[in-house]
Amino acid sequence: MSGAAGCTMPSDSHAQRKAGSLRAVLVALLVLGAQAGAVPAAAAADADLPAASRVDTAPTAVTASAVSFDSADRRTRLVGYLFRPAGEGPFPAIVLMHGRAGLYSSLPGSTVSLASLSARHRYWARYWAGQGYVALLVDGFAPRGNPAGFGRATYADRPPEVSEQTVRPLDADGAAAFLRARTDVISDRIGLLGWSNGAMAALARVTRPGDAGPFRAAVALYPGCAIPERDRARPQVPLLLLIAGEDEEVSPQRCVRWAGAVAATPGFAWHLHEGAAHNFDGLALGTRATEADRKAAAEAERLASRFLAQHLAGRPPP
Repeated sequence: MSGAAGCTMPSDSHAQRKAGSLRAVLVALLVLGAQAGAVPAAAAADADLPAASRVDTAPTAVTASAVSFDSADRRTRLVGYLFRPAGEGPFPAIVLMHGRAGLYSSLPGSTVSLASLSARHRYWARYWAGQGYVALLVDGFAPRGNPAGFGRATYADRPPEVSEQTVRPLDADGAAAFLRARTDVISDRIGLLGWSNGAMAALARVTRPGDAGPFRAAVALYPGCAIPERDRARPQVPLLLLIAGEDEEVSPQRCVRWAGAVAATPGFAWHLHEGAAHNFDGLALGTRATEADRKAAAEAERLASRFLAQHLAGRPPP
């Protein structure tokens, strides 16, 4: 089924200066670990899935590197992973926001590093770079002391410093500012894509009334839609909403209702992936996927590619 259509800086007390110094040391270690694979990450809630049933078709010329930049919360130095197409550019760009389990594999020996990115995140970042976008994966959890993310049914117990409503949208803005400062990025053609909790952060950012922000378009994969439905939020930029029909973590019915309520918004499109589970695109990279999950992953890739080609790359949909 388818449809179309700041935190302030802390005061200058000794304790806060000491805490700031400790945070700076932590981020420096995280960046070094991201580059060299040296900082251990605890086991993530969702197992990484080994055998791939989807094929990575990104060109071998895609390059990847660890980077760091400031969140727009004005207090957190974030870690990111930049995937870049071959050539000088400039290119459109995409900010990628992970879900509740974080960026990294849960396999033994995983670290906070480029080498330990989960299969889903590595696949999508390479995919977008292969399509001609600069893709930036943002780690909003490890710099705040939660490298492994959070398990299921922990939403009410998560610390406020990783809130997808008030904090992670500021991480997205910080990532966009980092990209806009690069000479190989087209500064007014930056998109935002998130999965699950990261998709909720994306929705929170692009439904802010009267504030389109730095993003030209957004894609949200299987978010929770309770808050935008409750607040009668409306997208401020073109938005593609991809809903898992058999989602066991969030309510697909809420997302369908919200999609119906905002269906007339210019640039809004949505699709219900019948029978697909939460994290269907991650499952499709392993051996536990159902046929519905694999179909949904292929559909999501096709729909997101067409949507962003139209709104970011300036290309008509194929």
